[in-house]
Order: sequence, then C-alpha cells, then structure tokens
Amino acid sequence: MADARAIPADADPAERMILKQSVRLAFVAALQHLPPRQRAALLLTEVLGWSAAEVAETLDTTTASINSALQRARATLAQRGASLHAGGGKLSHEQQLLLEKYVEAFHHYDVDALTSLLRDDVNFSMPPYTVRDLSRSMSFFSKLGFEFNPQFTDEKGACMVVSDEAFVMLLTEPFFQTFTSRTIADTNQQIEGLFCLSCESRAEVDKLVKIALESGGAAAKPAMDFGFMYGHSFFDPDGHHWEVMWMDPRHIQR
Repeated sequence: MADARAIPADADPAERMILKQSVRLAFVAALQHLPPRQRAALLLTEVLGWSAAEVAETLDTTTASINSALQRARATLAQRGASLHAGGGKLSHEQQLLLEKYVEAFHHYDVDALTSLLRDDVNFSMPPYTVRDLSRSMSFFSKLGFEFNPQFTDEKGACMVVSDEAFVMLLTEPFFQTFTSRTIADTNQQIEGLFCLSCESRAEVDKLVKIALESGGAAAKPAMDFGFMYGHSFFDPDGHHWEVMWMDPRHIQR
C-alpha cells in the first residue's frame, strides 16, 4: 500500500509520531503555497509515493501534465523558500478544515478518501469561444507562450492550457454552433466578453501585449496604470478582447 511506504508498519511510537507530524507539515505547506492541481500532484507523489502515471489516472489527465505540475510545484516551493517538510504560517478557516480532512484520512490509512479529497479539490475552468481559423489561433497563442493539451484537441477544437486549473477551449464556429441555438456574435464588431490574464510583473504585461501585437493581434485600449495595479489589452486574431493585468501582491495582502 502507498500509505505503508509513508509510515512503516514496524515504526516505533516515537518514529510514527515524528512521521505523522512531518506529513501534517507537508499538507500545511502544500495548502499555503500551491494551487489545487499542483498540490494534489505533489502530495500524491511525495507523501503517498505514487508514480506520475498513477496520479494522472486518478486525476483523469496525462502523465505529461502531472510531470509539468510537479515541476512547477517544486519550483514554487523553492522560489518561496518553502518545502513539504517545513510547514508554514497560519491557515485560513477553509484551509484548516481541508487540512483536518487530509490528516484524518491519512492517519486512518484511508488512501481512497485522501485521493478523493485531492481529486475533488482540483477544479477546472474551461470556457469555450469561437475561432474562424483554428490553426491560426493555435499559432497565435503558442507565440504568447501557451501550450495545448493534445488529449482534448482535434480538428474541431483545441484546449489551451492557461494554468493548472484554467483552460480555454478554442472551437471552430461550426462546432461551437452545435452547442447553442443563438447566432454567434461577430467579434470584429461586437463584444461577447472579456478574458483576463494575470501576470507576475508590469514588464510581463507589456511583453505579452507586445508579442500579441507582433503576432497578428490588435491594440484594444491604452495601458492603465493605477499604481498598485497595471493593465494593458489586445484583440486576438478573431477579435476577442484580452485584458492583461498585474497587481502588487502587497496590496492584495492588505
């Protein structure tokens, strides 16, 4: 059993207490520093000792996606000077409740309950929108640094990976029309919504918009600078409006 690898059955009481506390610290660190998908991938591999393939099967995704999540999770912990063995500061009420569920499942060696908690914690956002030329749109967003999940990509649509929990489905107009009885908006003349991307810095905002304009996009609105928040925007080749934003994390914490 995977949990037996985490806490050996022949461990003495003192060793078991230390190991259990170490596991609790791992859950705390993961809750504080990692988004749900990265958290699930790292805990299942580092705490339960699962392989990336086993985690991928549990979370209904690909091994490559899990390996990517693990790489980002470890990079995030390293960047923040954290580890799964160091814990962290105070948790929010919601995080504390989730922590207790994690720990209870682990202490009872209930692997099914633990994996169910981690799987349910991974929520996805996958809004679809129309594109006139799928290949052109995929090329455009690839130049912006986005990748596509081949598991959900074919000649009718492409799943663009924005983050571990956020995706955008680029659908050809004929395929999109099968999901609605209403007329598809002409996004060169009408607005159907605003799509917003978050960046780590002002420089990243400007860089992303610059690449978009050089790759077939068009300027939407002038840059907006509020001091604690900075944003710029562009239209993609199909006329969809994208806002690119940065906000000072110190302002968010206050």
